[in-house]
Amino acid sequence: MEEGHYSIYCINFIHDRIDVLDSSPEDHKVYHQVLGDRIIHRLNLLFQLATNSTIKQFTRFKRPIIDVCSQTRAIDCGFFALKFMELWNGECFHFPILAVRLIILHQIHHLLFF
Repeated sequence: MEEGHYSIYCINFIHDRIDVLDSSPEDHKVYHQVLGDRIIHRLNLLFQLATNSTIKQFTRFKRPIIDVCSQTRAIDCGFFALKFMELWNGECFHFPILAVRLIILHQIHHLLFF
């Protein structure tokens, strides 16, 4: 989370990479590079300790920023992050991601009126 903005880091063991899913329309490449350098080593160590080193080390995995649809309002990033976690299968979205905006509107409608 950066100043109230949420993005998702998916450890993709199938493709030996950490997929970065960020709905911000702004360029966050430098931010994700710095954040990744800070947290990936620690996260890998935690995973190794929790699993008795039975999983693959992922400190050297590439970290591509996946092309995803962009949010239009700054407050939508949380909904996008939740939908990215739900719909990303490590290769692509298993549901048309453009429909996420409609899903978000539908969920907001239910939160407000039901």
